[in-house]
Amino acid sequence: MKQRNQLVAILACMATFGIAACSNDSPNTPEPNQPTDKCEYGAQSCKGDVIVVCDVTGEYVTSTDCSTKHMTCQADGAYAKCVEKADQPTPTKCTQGSSKCDDANLNVLTCDDNGEYAVSKHCNAETEVCKLVDGVAQCEAKTQVDPDPNPNPDPNPDPNPNPEPTPQCEAGQTKCDGTTVVSCNDQFQWESGVDCSTNEGDDKNCIVVDNVAACAAVCTNGYSYCKDGGVYTCNDDGIFVATQTCDDDTQICQDDGAGLASCQTKPPAPIPCPEGMVATCEAGGILQYCDDDGNIAVKTCTNLGESYICRTQNGVGECFEAKCQEGTTRCNTTRYVEKCTGGVFVSTACNKIHNSNNFFCYNVGGVDDCYEYDETKADADGDTIPDVVEGRLFNTDTDGDGTPDYLDLDSDGDTIPDAVEGTADADGDGTPDVYGVAGLNMEGLVWSAGGDFVNDERTGFPTEQSDLDALEKEIAFRARALAP
Repeated sequence: MKQRNQLVAILACMATFGIAACSNDSPNTPEPNQPTDKCEYGAQSCKGDVIVVCDVTGEYVTSTDCSTKHMTCQADGAYAKCVEKADQPTPTKCTQGSSKCDDANLNVLTCDDNGEYAVSKHCNAETEVCKLVDGVAQCEAKTQVDPDPNPNPDPNPDPNPNPEPTPQCEAGQTKCDGTTVVSCNDQFQWESGVDCSTNEGDDKNCIVVDNVAACAAVCTNGYSYCKDGGVYTCNDDGIFVATQTCDDDTQICQDDGAGLASCQTKPPAPIPCPEGMVATCEAGGILQYCDDDGNIAVKTCTNLGESYICRTQNGVGECFEAKCQEGTTRCNTTRYVEKCTGGVFVSTACNKIHNSNNFFCYNVGGVDDCYEYDETKADADGDTIPDVVEGRLFNTDTDGDGTPDYLDLDSDGDTIPDAVEGTADADGDGTPDVYGVAGLNMEGLVWSAGGDFVNDERTGFPTEQSDLDALEKEIAFRARALAP
């Protein structure tokens, strides 16, 4: 009898809901919160607006969702069915043939014979969108940009979301990373290359020779490199072993590129440059400046070359290749002294320095400077004849040998030292023997005055007034120097 009742239930189920809902192999699984007690096979019940049917395992499975028909489930004994909702008005029927777009604007819905909207056309989601044109829904090509995928942008966006990677190396540079040859690519980043350990031959180690990394049979004893925050060194067996671990807080491993690595003190954290900072010269020829990253940096100018100094020009410090030794002096004519300042000679008039026209530039004790005129002080060549008497003020060169008289120990080139001749005047012509004899006794005076002779025989004298004035001035100097 029980089997007969089950058969009747199955036939009734199949007639009402179809074979799938009543099959013993139904893939449906019980919905949450449905009746948990074992039910009689084929019995029907309601779960909300859903009709459920008891399967062969004694569990209820979903059969029909009445809400899709705008109806609700009603149980009647061992059976259930979809009925109109008593408290809900009958849905309004659409006008047959009318159309509209679905909520996603991806499909065209057309009113069918039952007065209900059904999908009549699918729009291409990538290129089309459903639009109402003159009251008719249809798929149209997209004419505007898709909505912003990020409607809530970051109020403080990164001004450089894809920054260029910081250069790690120089193009063409190579190094070893363990047994792997690493080279610098065109983006100036280290890039792993050949792993020597995979070679079939004996060259299973990476070795740096003349700053070039390559695979070799064994590592060179003593060679080291940086790895894993420490130093690895090649031992006597040609194997790399860890020999030093750098302190993460205070040290960093540095490789000199020639096979020597060591733990070095980490450089201090960069200090940002204050606003308006300009380069300045510090003690020891150190230039302090603001680098390209906006941090304070220092540079030792002599590292650029032995002749480089740190100088300040217009309030700004700079490394400059000096043209002279700082503080040295030299005479530029008798009226000007040049002093090496900031690596270059700067000329200043003696009368401007001392506010007097009685100061001239000449050498005293090996130092060129502006001195008050005193013929008794200056004797550069030590021949006991004052420099001014020997034409120091006009750079006189009596014998024309390229050495001015005040530095020449034999001014007239007669082989008799000036110190022997002194200021004697053997021929009584008023000109010391040291400046020539016979018809040439005035030649030194003319040269010292900046003049020249009219002819090669030296029988004539200058006639230009400027030359005569200069000659007269020189004679006056000499006469005053020789006066008792």
